[in-house]
Amino acid sequence: AFHEDLHQLENLSCLAPGARILADNCLKPGAPFFAWHVVRGGAYDARIWATPEFASDDIEDWLVACDYLGGGGHGGGSGNDVTSDRVGEGGVPPPACSPRHLALLEQLAWETD
Repeated sequence: AFHEDLHQLENLSCLAPGARILADNCLKPGAPFFAWHVVRGGAYDARIWATPEFASDDIEDWLVACDYLGGGGHGGGSGNDVTSDRVGEGGVPPPACSPRHLALLEQLAWETD
């Protein structure tokens, strides 16, 4: 699972500040622990990109891209530096994370408990 792999990299101090992590299929089939950790943990500057699922344009999926800021994911950030946008919309920098994406992330984290 994405979150287990990331925790192992953190625990082994394998991530240098600025390391970039990409994870696909974070909404379907889902990686709620990973997404929650990089969005809310404070050690990453994360972006959630909503994309159509491969070969199925009506199904939304998420690609999560994040840069490691340091600190091993134990506080230190506001957890609000997340941005979100659709892939391929004119190269414009993504706006602040939409309330819909944050609500879905909160729901995914709750449903996995």
